[in-house]
Amino acid sequence: YFYATFGLKIWQQNNLDIFSCSLAPCGGNLKASSGIILSPGWPELYKEALNCEWIIEAPPGYPIKIIFDNTVLIHRFRTEVNYDVLEVRDGRYPSSPLIGSYQGTQVPQFLISTSNFLYLLFTTDKSHSDIGFRIRYEISYNAQNLVKAC
Repeated sequence: YFYATFGLKIWQQNNLDIFSCSLAPCGGNLKASSGIILSPGWPELYKEALNCEWIIEAPPGYPIKIIFDNTVLIHRFRTEVNYDVLEVRDGRYPSSPLIGSYQGTQVPQFLISTSNFLYLLFTTDKSHSDIGFRIRYEISYNAQNLVKAC
């Protein structure tokens, strides 16, 4: 399978070389070694009354890094302050320890989990919306992890 994102759409190529197109999903379980999470509708306005949950899973013993790429204007994180929030939790559950709650344009450059799961929850109200976010994630493979795995 081949995935590419162009504006609002995600293009998927299957093994028959047939392309299909769909909106970015509102949540999901992510197990690839790296990927991109888009707010539904990105880079256009996200929808109202969203409750999107993503769970990123790495192999046991491997942390996950998420990158908020705010260097390019179109990729900049932007939500309605006080009403549209992205929560990031260190674990696989809504009750896992909170790493941070992000809104407006204030986000760190990156975050790294201490476990092999990250839980992301994006909630929006029924009024104003904004462009949302484009977040990259990657499993942190490094020499220290490889030694632990042996």
